[in-house]
Amino acid sequence: MKRFCVVMVMLMTIAAVGCGNNKVADSGAASSTLSEPEAVEASTLGVPAVKDGILRPGEDCAEVVFDWDPVEGADGYEVSEENKYYSEKEYREPETVEISDNSYVTGAQDYFDFRIRVRAFKGNGAERVYGEWSSFATGSAYEKQIVSVGGPYGEMSVVVPEGWTAEISAVDDGKLTYGLYGLILKPKSADAGQIELFCSDSFGVCGTGLSQEEITLAGYTAHAGTYDDHEHWDFITFGDERPQIVAQSIDCDSWISHMWEEADTILDTLKFDTSKTEGGIGQYISDSEVEAIGLMMSVSNVTTSGLTVHFRQYEDKNTGELIYGEDYTLEKLEGEKWEAVPMIIDNGVFTDIGYNIPKNGEAEIETNWEWLYGNLEPGTYKITKTVLDSGASSEGDNLNRYTMSAQFLIAG
Repeated sequence: MKRFCVVMVMLMTIAAVGCGNNKVADSGAASSTLSEPEAVEASTLGVPAVKDGILRPGEDCAEVVFDWDPVEGADGYEVSEENKYYSEKEYREPETVEISDNSYVTGAQDYFDFRIRVRAFKGNGAERVYGEWSSFATGSAYEKQIVSVGGPYGEMSVVVPEGWTAEISAVDDGKLTYGLYGLILKPKSADAGQIELFCSDSFGVCGTGLSQEEITLAGYTAHAGTYDDHEHWDFITFGDERPQIVAQSIDCDSWISHMWEEADTILDTLKFDTSKTEGGIGQYISDSEVEAIGLMMSVSNVTTSGLTVHFRQYEDKNTGELIYGEDYTLEKLEGEKWEAVPMIIDNGVFTDIGYNIPKNGEAEIETNWEWLYGNLEPGTYKITKTVLDSGASSEGDNLNRYTMSAQFLIAG
């Protein structure tokens, strides 16, 4: 049962009372609204600078304390409070009270959010004069956990309430079903299912039974997609730029309605700060694939001093044994032109050894270039390697040599 209560320091005659007295028993109960008296003349009273509320334990509820510096010449203050249950999108009608002190306390026994504004007054009755309303100050009767994950395209964060968990998935850690890095969100009361909120540079949807609806969420123009007339969304894309943030529901069929409402509330707190970038990441380009031998090249674990190169033969093209070595070259994208990364030593030499790529299989090699190129500066790079097909025709060396490249980004 959702319950909230109101406490005021140095109370004057008011209709609301503190924690433990006259508590509203249901969050849906209507709050009484007092009409605002009109100022009788222009006021020279200052505007209170109200600080955001501070959470503290109360006698029988969680209290939120707002305060401000006294306004010179004021006899008291009028406080307009609005509240909402945390999963609700809109605040309820304001309730207005008068107090004499420069501090206001409210509270609740459940997950309630509050916002208040304050104005000073001087005098009584027909002689009363009011100052201007302050800006809104906000507070909550529960601990809000801001969970963030950083990556090469920006930092993603959401506000997670006590009833949910958020697991961080970094680049290349393999926790996400889709996406490059992000957060895995779960209600603690759910037996199964999760929301994966991730950054993607290539998310796309297709297929029959797909419907999409344009919505506004977290300040973005977003698109909620649903397959086969599901009751709730299967994915939400935020904005149209690449990379973009995507939320995807995974095995959430057993969720009840309030879990979906809470999920939407969490997603509505999303922030993606592209000024905060870190780490490195691989990026697909057409040069990463050679269809003639059914081979794909990619990179992971990108740092300023090295990475891991991966090969995967996705289709048997009747090739012979595919072989690669330790040698490679690095180039950096300067404007629209690729330029060779300068070496820090003269006559650098690689060990002449060959490694096999299993037929229809995968292979990888750790590559450290600190000895040859030093630590790379932020930017877009590509690493190029040569793969030999030992079963190709011998009608010329170029028939069995394939040059492949993988692009990667180092943030900074």
